[in-house]
Amino acid sequence: MSCMIQSTKFVHGPSCVLKKQLRIPPTAFFYYVSPDLYFIMNSGNNILVMCDAYTPAGNPIPTNKRYNAAKIFSNSKVVSEEPWYGIEEEYTLMQKGGPYYCGVGADKAIGRDIMDAHYKACLYAGIGISGVNGEVTLGQWEFQVGPVEGISTGDQVWVARYLLELRPKTSPG
Repeated sequence: MSCMIQSTKFVHGPSCVLKKQLRIPPTAFFYYVSPDLYFIMNSGNNILVMCDAYTPAGNPIPTNKRYNAAKIFSNSKVVSEEPWYGIEEEYTLMQKGGPYYCGVGADKAIGRDIMDAHYKACLYAGIGISGVNGEVTLGQWEFQVGPVEGISTGDQVWVARYLLELRPKTSPG
């Protein structure tokens, strides 16, 4: 799979090249499901693609931290250890005004619908999300990814974050 991006048009070619002349080869694939779950796109043709970024000469760009991580995780000593990881990510959803410490009661769980939709979107995408829970502050949530093996851990966390940010506004009602 490859493509060349010039301006806003896609042209098939030997690599993906952006207007700034970057190659962006795919590194991980996930199924796409709308985070609000009002429509589920599960025909198998809808995927999220995580890519690395390289110069046309094949060097990783300075912000491509995955490149060095991939080198480490592909080292034979690391591969033989079969490292597994679990990552926790926290976020807080806020409304204008209101109490934000230890809200008690079903009507105080700000953002529960968003947390539930994010959890389901991660499951449908194939992300190894293993749990979600509310934290101390009202509207503060946490999700856990893992245990996941090796570099796939970081890939899955990045895509889980993307799914959470993809539709940051709550649905009407």
